[in-house]
Amino acid sequence: DPRATEVLIEVLQATPGRQDFHLNKLAASALGRLAAPRAASPLVAALAASAHGLLLFEESRRALCRLGDAALPVLLNAAAQRDRRGSPTSLAIAAIRVVGDLGDHAAGVRLMSLPRPRDPLELRLAVAEAALRLGQSGATDVLTEILKGDGALTARRQAAAAGKSMRIDAAREGMSIELGRGGGGENRPGSAQLQATPPGPASH
Repeated sequence: DPRATEVLIEVLQATPGRQDFHLNKLAASALGRLAAPRAASPLVAALAASAHGLLLFEESRRALCRLGDAALPVLLNAAAQRDRRGSPTSLAIAAIRVVGDLGDHAAGVRLMSLPRPRDPLELRLAVAEAALRLGQSGATDVLTEILKGDGALTARRQAAAAGKSMRIDAAREGMSIELGRGGGGENRPGSAQLQATPPGPASH
Protein backbone atom coordinates (compact mmCIF):
# COMPACT_ATOMS: atom_id res chain seq x y z
CA ASP A 1 0.00 0.00 0.00
CA PRO A 2 1.73 3.23 -1.14
CA ARG A 3 -0.13 5.28 1.46
CA ALA A 4 1.10 3.05 4.28
CA THR A 5 4.65 3.38 2.96
CA GLU A 6 4.44 7.18 2.98
CA VAL A 7 3.05 7.27 6.51
CA LEU A 8 5.77 4.95 7.77
CA ILE A 9 8.48 7.03 6.07
CA GLU A 10 7.12 10.12 7.80
CA VAL A 11 7.30 8.31 11.16
CA LEU A 12 10.81 7.05 10.38
CA GLN A 13 12.05 10.56 9.59
CA ALA A 14 10.39 12.30 12.55
CA THR A 15 12.87 14.03 14.87
CA PRO A 16 13.24 12.71 18.45
CA GLY A 17 11.55 15.81 19.86
CA ARG A 18 8.33 14.99 18.01
CA GLN A 19 7.84 11.39 19.13
CA ASP A 20 9.28 8.46 21.08
CA PHE A 21 12.35 7.19 19.21
CA HIS A 22 11.05 3.63 19.50
CA LEU A 23 8.40 4.62 16.95
CA ASN A 24 11.20 5.36 14.47
CA LYS A 25 12.56 1.87 15.08
CA LEU A 26 9.13 0.30 14.59
CA ALA A 27 8.65 2.26 11.36
CA ALA A 28 11.98 0.98 9.98
CA SER A 29 11.00 -2.61 10.74
CA ALA A 30 7.56 -2.16 9.15
CA LEU A 31 9.09 -0.66 6.00
CA GLY A 32 11.28 -3.73 5.73
CA ARG A 33 8.23 -5.97 5.82
CA LEU A 34 6.58 -3.90 3.07
CA ALA A 35 9.84 -3.99 1.04
CA ALA A 36 8.80 -0.92 -0.96
CA PRO A 37 11.66 0.43 -3.14
CA ARG A 38 10.44 3.96 -2.31
CA ALA A 39 11.72 3.41 1.24
CA ALA A 40 15.34 2.78 0.20
CA SER A 41 16.58 6.37 0.53
CA PRO A 42 14.91 7.09 3.90
CA LEU A 43 16.15 3.79 5.30
CA VAL A 44 19.72 4.45 4.17
CA ALA A 45 19.61 7.89 5.79
CA ALA A 46 18.32 6.26 8.98
CA LEU A 47 21.41 4.02 9.25
CA ALA A 48 23.24 6.85 11.03
CA ALA A 49 20.28 8.14 13.06
CA SER A 50 20.39 8.07 16.85
CA ALA A 51 18.71 9.60 19.87
CA HIS A 52 19.10 9.20 23.63
CA GLY A 53 21.74 6.53 23.14
CA LEU A 54 19.54 4.48 20.80
CA LEU A 55 20.47 3.68 17.20
CA LEU A 56 18.36 2.93 14.13
CA PHE A 57 21.16 1.01 12.44
CA GLU A 58 20.03 -2.59 13.02
CA GLU A 59 16.37 -2.03 12.15
CA SER A 60 17.32 -0.07 9.02
CA ARG A 61 19.93 -2.64 8.06
CA ARG A 62 17.43 -5.51 8.24
CA ALA A 63 14.87 -3.52 6.26
CA LEU A 64 17.40 -2.68 3.53
CA CYS A 65 18.38 -6.34 3.27
CA ARG A 66 14.72 -7.13 2.59
CA LEU A 67 14.73 -4.53 -0.19
CA GLY A 68 17.78 -6.21 -1.72
CA ASP A 69 18.85 -4.95 -5.14
CA ALA A 70 16.47 -1.99 -4.94
CA ALA A 71 18.54 -0.59 -2.08
CA LEU A 72 21.97 -1.18 -3.62
CA PRO A 73 22.35 2.01 -5.75
CA VAL A 74 21.33 4.21 -2.80
CA LEU A 75 23.70 2.36 -0.47
CA LEU A 76 26.63 2.68 -2.86
CA ASN A 77 26.03 6.41 -3.25
CA ALA A 78 25.96 6.79 0.53
CA ALA A 79 29.10 4.66 0.89
CA ALA A 80 31.05 7.18 -1.19
CA GLN A 81 29.86 10.16 0.87
CA ARG A 82 32.52 12.56 2.19
CA ASP A 83 32.37 15.69 4.29
CA ARG A 84 33.84 19.06 3.32
CA ARG A 85 37.29 18.00 4.48
CA GLY A 86 37.14 14.86 2.36
CA SER A 87 36.68 12.52 5.31
CA PRO A 88 34.16 9.65 5.14
CA THR A 89 30.94 10.34 7.02
CA SER A 90 29.44 8.05 9.65
CA LEU A 91 26.64 7.30 7.17
CA ALA A 92 29.21 6.19 4.58
CA ILE A 93 30.74 3.67 6.99
CA ALA A 94 27.29 2.37 7.98
CA ALA A 95 26.27 2.00 4.33
CA ILE A 96 29.47 0.08 3.52
CA ARG A 97 28.63 -2.46 6.21
CA VAL A 98 25.15 -3.02 4.80
CA VAL A 99 26.41 -3.39 1.22
CA GLY A 100 28.37 -6.38 2.44
CA ASP A 101 25.10 -8.07 3.44
CA LEU A 102 23.51 -7.91 0.00
CA GLY A 103 25.67 -10.50 -1.78
CA ASP A 104 26.39 -8.49 -4.93
CA HIS A 105 29.93 -9.35 -6.10
CA ALA A 106 30.15 -6.29 -8.36
CA ALA A 107 29.38 -4.09 -5.36
CA GLY A 108 32.48 -5.53 -3.69
CA VAL A 109 34.59 -4.20 -6.54
CA ARG A 110 33.08 -0.74 -6.01
CA LEU A 111 33.78 -0.89 -2.30
CA MET A 112 37.42 -1.81 -2.79
CA SER A 113 37.93 1.41 -4.77
CA LEU A 114 36.64 3.64 -1.95
CA PRO A 115 39.50 3.85 0.61
CA ARG A 116 42.03 6.67 0.35
CA PRO A 117 45.53 6.62 1.89
CA ARG A 118 44.64 8.80 4.89
CA ASP A 119 41.22 7.33 5.59
CA PRO A 120 40.52 6.21 9.19
CA LEU A 121 40.92 2.63 10.28
CA GLU A 122 37.15 2.29 10.79
CA LEU A 123 36.42 2.88 7.11
CA ARG A 124 39.18 0.59 5.86
CA LEU A 125 38.01 -2.20 8.16
CA ALA A 126 34.40 -1.74 7.08
CA VAL A 127 35.44 -2.01 3.41
CA ALA A 128 37.61 -5.08 4.02
CA GLU A 129 34.91 -6.85 6.04
CA ALA A 130 32.19 -6.13 3.47
CA ALA A 131 34.45 -7.14 0.58
CA LEU A 132 35.23 -10.45 2.27
CA ARG A 133 31.52 -11.16 2.65
CA LEU A 134 31.12 -10.42 -1.05
CA GLY A 135 33.92 -12.79 -2.03
CA GLN A 136 36.56 -10.25 -3.00
CA SER A 137 39.88 -12.06 -2.79
CA GLY A 138 41.79 -8.77 -2.68
CA ALA A 139 40.21 -8.01 0.68
CA THR A 140 42.75 -10.26 2.41
CA ASP A 141 45.52 -7.97 1.13
CA VAL A 142 43.65 -4.96 2.48
CA LEU A 143 43.42 -6.60 5.90
CA THR A 144 47.15 -7.37 5.85
CA GLU A 145 47.93 -3.73 5.09
CA ILE A 146 45.64 -2.62 7.91
CA LEU A 147 47.60 -4.74 10.35
CA LYS A 148 50.89 -3.48 9.04
CA GLY A 149 49.84 0.14 9.36
CA ASP A 150 47.76 -0.05 12.54
CA GLY A 151 49.44 -1.99 15.30
CA ALA A 152 46.82 -0.69 17.74
CA LEU A 153 44.11 -2.91 16.24
CA THR A 154 42.82 -4.96 19.19
CA ALA A 155 39.05 -5.17 18.95
CA ARG A 156 36.96 -8.00 17.59
CA ARG A 157 35.40 -7.41 14.22
CA GLN A 158 32.90 -9.27 12.12
CA ALA A 159 33.93 -10.38 8.66
CA ALA A 160 33.10 -13.16 6.27
CA ALA A 161 35.58 -15.41 4.55
CA ALA A 162 33.30 -17.09 2.03
CA GLY A 163 33.08 -20.12 4.28
CA LYS A 164 36.84 -20.57 4.45
CA SER A 165 39.28 -20.07 7.31
CA MET A 166 42.34 -17.94 6.67
CA ARG A 167 45.23 -16.63 8.66
CA ILE A 168 46.79 -13.33 7.74
CA ASP A 169 50.10 -12.52 9.37
CA ALA A 170 51.62 -9.09 9.72
CA ALA A 171 55.15 -9.85 10.82
CA ARG A 172 56.19 -6.23 11.05
CA GLU A 173 53.68 -5.59 13.83
CA GLY A 174 53.94 -9.06 15.36
CA MET A 175 50.18 -9.46 15.05
CA SER A 176 47.82 -11.72 13.21
CA ILE A 177 44.10 -12.11 12.65
CA GLU A 178 42.04 -15.24 12.38
CA LEU A 179 39.15 -15.41 9.96
CA GLY A 180 36.93 -18.41 10.25
CA ARG A 181 33.34 -19.41 10.53
CA GLY A 182 31.78 -18.00 13.70
CA GLY A 183 30.61 -20.39 16.37
CA GLY A 184 27.29 -18.80 17.29
CA GLY A 185 26.24 -16.29 19.89
CA GLU A 186 25.92 -12.89 18.30
CA ASN A 187 27.46 -14.06 15.03
CA ARG A 188 25.16 -14.71 12.13
CA PRO A 189 25.35 -18.09 10.33
CA GLY A 190 28.09 -17.97 7.77
CA SER A 191 29.83 -15.05 9.39
CA ALA A 192 33.36 -15.09 10.69
CA GLN A 193 35.25 -13.69 13.61
CA LEU A 194 37.97 -11.16 12.90
CA GLN A 195 40.22 -10.64 15.87
CA ALA A 196 43.64 -9.13 16.21
CA THR A 197 45.96 -11.19 18.39
CA PRO A 198 49.02 -9.70 20.08
CA PRO A 199 52.34 -11.52 19.67
CA GLY A 200 53.32 -14.24 22.11
CA PRO A 201 56.48 -14.23 24.22
CA ALA A 202 59.65 -14.05 22.21
CA SER A 203 61.61 -17.27 22.04
CA HIS A 204 65.37 -17.39 22.58
